[in-house]
Amino acid sequence: MTTTTVADLHGHATVGMAVEEAFTFFTESIGRWWPAEYHIGSSAMVNTILEPQSGGRWYERGEDGSECDWGRVLTWEPPQSVRPHVADQRQLAVRPRPHPSQRDRSPVQPRRAAADSGRT
Repeated sequence: MTTTTVADLHGHATVGMAVEEAFTFFTESIGRWWPAEYHIGSSAMVNTILEPQSGGRWYERGEDGSECDWGRVLTWEPPQSVRPHVADQRQLAVRPRPHPSQRDRSPVQPRRAAADSGRT
């Protein structure tokens, strides 16, 4: 059996918008900024969707209309906190199809903070 290690994904960006606008952009436009090569469906990914509620789905939609679940939204507290939970972080980087097990989960927690002059 081969074991693959996937590095943690960390990032930092300052954007020219208020916290509320940044939250909306991050959550409603995730398909615009998520790297398309990080998908698990058998079809090329055309969108990533994060349902705006605790317990909501986090999934991708493929060119052929198929959907692949990535995980669930654990926390939905606009505009300060959204916490999607990846069912298996390895599948987003190295697996062509969803992993059948839900045992290896990884939390994702973006953080937002007001900077200055309407920047976040």
